Amino acid sequence: MLKVNAALKSVVLSDNSLRDEGADSIGEALKKNTTLTKLVLKSNKIRHAAVICEALLTNKGLKRLDLSWNELGTEEAKALGEALKVNAGLVRLELSRNKVRNEGAKAISEGIRVNRSCLLYTSPSPRDLSTSRMPSSACKKKKKKHNTILPLKQQQKKKK
Repeated sequence: MLKVNAALKSVVLSDNSLRDEGADSIGEALKKNTTLTKLVLKSNKIRHAAVICEALLTNKGLKRLDLSWNELGTEEAKALGEALKVNAGLVRLELSRNKVRNEGAKAISEGIRVNRSCLLYTSPSPRDLSTSRMPSSACKKKKKKHNTILPLKQQQKKKK
């Protein structure tokens, strides 16, 4: 359905136990879909998101991706970091409460640093990272746009 639907702009599939198989199907659809702007896959027991990461290499329509509260690890974070380097469409990426560690967080940080359009990244919670946070180099301004990396608690305070 997502592959051919030109009207659907937002899909929220939180808490559906999609797992890796469901994430792969959605990733395949994202490779073809150009109209979807928001995809929320929060809390779906996803461990491997390789196909979603592949889709992000070419999909320029998706603006917001929420993969929080899944089981993504360092390898997925590295793949997301690579995708972010070339994806100029994504402006919000949410990954809180995954199993991303320092190495994965650094890869995402590098992707955001290179990407001039990714404005907001919800970092993993401090308990998800063993010792370090995102490097400050990921927050440098570039061409009037800037990248912001905020832990979820800081974002919630900022909204108030």
